Amino acid sequence: MQVLLTEKIDSVLILTLNRPEALNALNPELIDSLTSSFQNLDEDVRIVIISGGPGRFCAGLDLKLVTSLSAARRLEFVEKVKDCFTAVMSCPRPVIAEIDGPALAGGFDLAVVCDFRCASTRSSFGQPEINLGFTQLIDPLWKIIGLGPARELAMTGRMYGADGAQSLGLLTRMAAPEDIRAKTMELARELAVKDPQALAYTKGLCQTVPGLEPDRAMAVQVETFKESITRPGAMEGAEAYLKKIGMKKTVH
Repeated sequence: MQVLLTEKIDSVLILTLNRPEALNALNPELIDSLTSSFQNLDEDVRIVIISGGPGRFCAGLDLKLVTSLSAARRLEFVEKVKDCFTAVMSCPRPVIAEIDGPALAGGFDLAVVCDFRCASTRSSFGQPEINLGFTQLIDPLWKIIGLGPARELAMTGRMYGADGAQSLGLLTRMAAPEDIRAKTMELARELAVKDPQALAYTKGLCQTVPGLEPDRAMAVQVETFKESITRPGAMEGAEAYLKKIGMKKTVH
């Protein structure tokens, strides 16, 4: 059985975790498949959706596997997970997590490293690692919901339903289970018509700017803006907008 299913709808690539018997717990095969998918995206893919399938997202690392490994093999596995999460975060295309069930521990982190999270009302969220004596990812969570809520979530191991996650600012969209795919695709199609390079620049800024000193943050944003307006074809969007509203450009 394939542990990762792929489907392409127009310019949207849907990656579906497919270990339903383990609530899509992450094992080396699934991690490698996810990493490879992000490292080998077709040029015409504009948006990537990571789904857990109906009633699921991801229960985190496969604890049955992890507890059977030697310490050295555990470290190797953690490096694989890090490489996977890095591949998701560094992907220049927007990545949407489609969540229709538990997103826990490493599965919660997988959702958090995506750019957007669309969740059904039956979803649940949490970082229960503290209850097992493990640590968890604080970054980029704190950039999304703030350091205080991130600290509380991580240090208490508290579980949240979809309403609670939305109140924290974790969710981009929420819908009934039967509507979650339509709601996710609605966001994907809204993003897919944007300039892909501008989206890549903006994604980079969202990851880089939080936490910088004000002067450095301004410098990074201005330099990125300069690059965005001087790249080949940079003025096509502005010229199209001027034409749409009936104004002529001025040449200096």
